[in-house]
Amino acid sequence: MGTPEESFSKLPVYFHNLKKHNPGTVAYIKNDSEDRFEYCFFAIGCAIRAFRECCRKVIIMDGAHLKGKYKGTILHAVTMDDNNQILPIGYGIRPKETTDSCTWFLEKLHECIGDVEGLTMVTDRAPTIALIKAYKTTEFEFYWGRLRNIRDDVTTYLSQIPREKWTRAYCPTTRYDYITSNSMESMNVVSNKARKFPRLPLLEFFRALMQKWFYKRRMVAEKSTTILTKWAEDMVKKNKEGIQGWSVSSVDNTTYQVHDFKSGGIVNLREKTCSCRYWQLTVLPCGHEWF
Repeated sequence: MGTPEESFSKLPVYFHNLKKHNPGTVAYIKNDSEDRFEYCFFAIGCAIRAFRECCRKVIIMDGAHLKGKYKGTILHAVTMDDNNQILPIGYGIRPKETTDSCTWFLEKLHECIGDVEGLTMVTDRAPTIALIKAYKTTEFEFYWGRLRNIRDDVTTYLSQIPREKWTRAYCPTTRYDYITSNSMESMNVVSNKARKFPRLPLLEFFRALMQKWFYKRRMVAEKSTTILTKWAEDMVKKNKEGIQGWSVSSVDNTTYQVHDFKSGGIVNLREKTCSCRYWQLTVLPCGHEWF
């Protein structure tokens, strides 16, 4: 492990090698006015490419307190892959939970992923203003997993901007139905012991974890016989069950009204929408569509 002080001094070399051996990797260290460590950020190239090319455009962000000699917070930005598994995108370390540190982290994350149409950010209260600052040139939406945590000053600020910019109820785009930061709680549990490590071993723990996850998922994907992941297949199968006794009425060549003994659904096959909103939220066909 080395000493915590040695860990700080070796971070530049570590990040240099990360970028050298992992194409597309982004890593930054920010020092203060006295040239002392302040923040750091890194995102592995394969994770950036996976998010941009293969994953749902939702980022879940949260932090966890560090337990070693030098306190601070590690920030995680993760998404969910098409098998509904956690995919880490970027990590950052900061000494305190401040708007400036969160803005810096989000600016580096934005630099990695670029402008993403319909991007949704799921986070708790603290990063709110930082999101506005870091993504000022991008159309985005964000909301909280725990609304009770919103501070009064944040509530006041949000009341002064259009609600479609931040609230789920007024959101016009697909958001895949992720409304909590449960995946971040899972990351915090996985890293519980590692958060006692000095900075460099801590970051190496997350790099090694990503390598392990990527390898296992690649092996599973190579054995797949369909274009759907196991999770997606199970969801589709579940949605096809329980539709016995339903009836359908035609509206036109592409629009149908499905009667399901409840509120029913209006399905538009051309637009790939259903009035129950499940198809739009998850991008998986609902029972109305299958019927």
